Amino acid sequence: MWLTLGGWDPPTRSLQDWAAGAMDRDYPALRAPEYGPDAAGELLRAGRVALFLDGLDEMPEGARSLALRRVDEARGLRVVVTSRPEEYRGALQAGMPDNTAVIELRPVRPRWAADYLLHGQTGPSRQRWEQVGAFLTHNPDSVAARALDNPLSLSLARDTYTSQDPTVLTDPSRFPTVEAVREHLIDHFLITAYPNEHQRAHAIRWLAWIAY
Repeated sequence: MWLTLGGWDPPTRSLQDWAAGAMDRDYPALRAPEYGPDAAGELLRAGRVALFLDGLDEMPEGARSLALRRVDEARGLRVVVTSRPEEYRGALQAGMPDNTAVIELRPVRPRWAADYLLHGQTGPSRQRWEQVGAFLTHNPDSVAARALDNPLSLSLARDTYTSQDPTVLTDPSRFPTVEAVREHLIDHFLITAYPNEHQRAHAIRWLAWIAY
């Protein structure tokens, strides 16, 4: 069960109660009479549901430590919490939850990025991506290498440049910053996904609303 922590108020609700309420909201079939009055709660208490809690870093700063304590109190639940590293470390000032494994995602190294971009490529397309891969490998501190250091940017690059020449991404005069590369990839991905201008405008409006 994927839940966004922005909807949880740790001082007033336990993790189990909040998660059960979210399950009842998102899966109304659980409220069917034949399942009893608290099917969601029973599934949680029996350990039949794993919770993926997204956005600890987006909670108010004063609520993060309390949220982690409440997670720690939820014995028997299988829980994964996601956060940006700095905010997570700040939340640990009040103590680290018991029995916790911490996994920190690291940037994708240029050599691995090049391997991903070349995977499955053939013909002229492979030749163009080989140029990009060679540039990333030999210029690990370049704007392009820093922009293509994560799975999202890499997948956007592959999906956007299926027929066009991707070597333009390595041109510092066109893309002087990491943000410029990533914005370019998002813009062109939307054009690829929604070739019709009217449909694209409609999609962008809703995507912007979701992001907000």
